[in-house]
Amino acid sequence: MKIAIDLFPAKILVIPAQDAEGIDYETVDYNDNVPHARRVTRVRIVVTDSTVLIAADANAGPTLIFKEGYDAGSLRLQKNRAKPMRVRTSTGKVLVFFKDENCGCGSGLRAWNPYNTVYSDRDPR
Repeated sequence: MKIAIDLFPAKILVIPAQDAEGIDYETVDYNDNVPHARRVTRVRIVVTDSTVLIAADANAGPTLIFKEGYDAGSLRLQKNRAKPMRVRTSTGKVLVFFKDENCGCGSGLRAWNPYNTVYSDRDPR
């Protein structure tokens, strides 16, 4: 599994599928007033070759709050991570995200493992 981008800390705008149909995908921005859209801050976003993962801090530690496949042709990444990046999920949601200027200090997300498994060829005993 190849990671296209791993962004922390990040801000993201999640636009539901029914509202995503009427927007201009290439120009929609985080600050745009889109009906029913949700903004989430202080998250870690990992985009692999087939899946978008979003994790946030919770009382019990880092928690996966979003996991969905996406249309590979819709992925718009930027070299400048402060500029908005976009992806359309397989169910039609539009995600607009970018690096937050906040430092993310004290967050458990920095050490969060998106694969949730550590492989080793040694016996732990």
